[in-house]
Amino acid sequence: MLDDVDPDDNKFLAAAYEAKADFLVSLDRDLLNLKFFYGTQIVTPAAFLDFLANGRT
Repeated sequence: MLDDVDPDDNKFLAAAYEAKADFLVSLDRDLLNLKFFYGTQIVTPAAFLDFLANGRT
């Protein structure tokens, strides 16, 4: 399911899906509310930096 709330975000979800990305880093509330998308965790930049520093989100 793509983002029905903000269809402009679908290009980012599609890119993450095609790349089999582990993370999608964003400040966009509509994306962050999804939390996960087909195995890709959607996180803030701060959460991603925490993961890089500590190995967790």
